Amino acid sequence: MHVKMESIRYLILGLLGTLVNVGYTQSQQSGFSPVAAQDRLEMWEEPRHQLVFEKDQLKVMEVRIPPSDSAFYHVHRYPTIYVVINDAKMWSQVWGKDWNRIPRPKYRERGSISDLSYGYYNRDLYHRVSNHDTATLHLIAVLSTKEAPMGDQVESEVVDNHWFREHRFALEGKIQTENLIFSNPTIVIQCSEGESVIQESDVTHSTKTKAGAFSWHEAGSTFRIENISSHEQLFVVIEIK
Repeated sequence: MHVKMESIRYLILGLLGTLVNVGYTQSQQSGFSPVAAQDRLEMWEEPRHQLVFEKDQLKVMEVRIPPSDSAFYHVHRYPTIYVVINDAKMWSQVWGKDWNRIPRPKYRERGSISDLSYGYYNRDLYHRVSNHDTATLHLIAVLSTKEAPMGDQVESEVVDNHWFREHRFALEGKIQTENLIFSNPTIVIQCSEGESVIQESDVTHSTKTKAGAFSWHEAGSTFRIENISSHEQLFVVIEIK
């Protein structure tokens, strides 16, 4: 009887081991992590993705990854767009897989936007990234936790999806926009070094001097962007739907 019970015990342990291995192999193939959901770092909890602003369903992060540095494993599961301040050659490692170079034919231009809204919303990504360049990767990440229908990314020159809408203003030195008003809350991001001022209702709302500096504006507010510097500056305005 003792031998029979031991045989059954080893059979059960063998089956459990097989199930664990199958689950781990599937997680490797799918990109999902066997790490319990509550133990995974959210994107904004990862130290190199610094949470700098939060309001309602919106989170804004300043992403800085210096040369030869790597982020911790973290999960992407909410719609996110990235405004490029300075690009770098990056590698990515999905949990359980090998490192892979992130394929880009050239550096992304300053002020360009990478829209990964549907990619993250349709399927979680649990990975880490590493900087294999001589320059720091610097991005402004804008994330929304708002629910929306599942769908596919629509190719477009400008971002306009369920969560975000993009506007761009290239201002020569000492030039300002007309008064701007949007039906949704907005974030204004300065993409280069130089002084600028935002006037809201003819009152100075904020002054910017650094690339990546941003300001928040409530829906329906009237404001204008003034480039105080002598050189052209690019400003990206993101409507939060």
